[in-house]
Amino acid sequence: MGVHCKMLGVTACSGESERQAFLAAGVDVFIEKPLDPEHLVPILRELDG
Repeated sequence: MGVHCKMLGVTACSGESERQAFLAAGVDVFIEKPLDPEHLVPILRELDG
């Protein structure tokens, strides 16, 4: 279909294997909890546009 849905991966686990699993699943951006609005909002804006 040619449609790309942008995805943000969020996890409480911060290991490299978790990061690689998220990226292998096709997420565009991977971040770890806790979520800081000052860090999260710019990422969401980038994914949106």
